[in-house]
Amino acid sequence: MVENQSLVNVKCPMCETTLVTVEMGEEVKGPFQHKCGKCKRYWRVDYTKKVVTHVRGKVEKTPIKKWLLDLKTGESTPQIH
Repeated sequence: MVENQSLVNVKCPMCETTLVTVEMGEEVKGPFQHKCGKCKRYWRVDYTKKVVTHVRGKVEKTPIKKWLLDLKTGESTPQIH
């Protein structure tokens, strides 16, 4: 059994529901697609670039398409160009 396991919940940028749980210290690379169980939007989470991109679902109600991901907290902030 792992005693000192630190987990981070990566949250949906729109509704703050947990998309996926990632173990701290483990290197996750590449993009993965996750569906939010609450708002039903699909998100591409790129762990290498630390970017969350809206893929599909509720397009007209999703004004911001790209978010910056903080892997220490699991929170996303809007990407400003």
